Amino acid sequence: MDRLAGERSGLFDFAPSERLDLDLADRMLVAARDEVDSVDAVCLPESAVDESEIDDLEALLNHHGVPVLRTGVRQRSHDPGTLARNWVHIGVSAGEHWMHIRQDKHHRWTLDESQVCQYHLGGALHPRIRWSEAMELPRKALQVIETGKGISVVTLVCEDLDQTDDLQPSYGPSAPHWFIPPSSTVRRSPRGGRHGTPACWPTTPARPFLS
Repeated sequence: MDRLAGERSGLFDFAPSERLDLDLADRMLVAARDEVDSVDAVCLPESAVDESEIDDLEALLNHHGVPVLRTGVRQRSHDPGTLARNWVHIGVSAGEHWMHIRQDKHHRWTLDESQVCQYHLGGALHPRIRWSEAMELPRKALQVIETGKGISVVTLVCEDLDQTDDLQPSYGPSAPHWFIPPSSTVRRSPRGGRHGTPACWPTTPARPFLS
């Protein structure tokens, strides 16, 4: 553990054992199309999709005529000693091909003792340690999408919503955004890191995983 402002600290990350259930997604789209003429977009939570699953998901959406995908993407660290990235993937169908926009997350979640207990994460994270999300901190860059008719869309992820003062000089406090809610399962990571104040966190109990 590292020392962080006089506290014991460590990193956690989201590491589900199961892949995206495309069969379930297919059934849900079939059910949705029974209720409405068409599905205009699919939005999934933060870290819902592994980066290797995007192509298969977009192929499924093409099959159902869905032109827009917004999903949180998780990445596994490819090299020991390096951290992964957390971002929002925005895909827009252009026939057989998809146009992609990526919005990186800029701030780590942090969990203190009260939050570890409140959200039932003690099975994976020791409550006396301040845990920060194991993610690389990229250079801040904001993707603003102009959709026409005076509508702009800015995508922010969880903790980035709590740090919007950084964006106000350029876009103002009323800039529109999409909120991608957080995911659940966590595991330990041995390195410590920078922390912030989490805007929200899930109530789903964590699956223990020690790295």
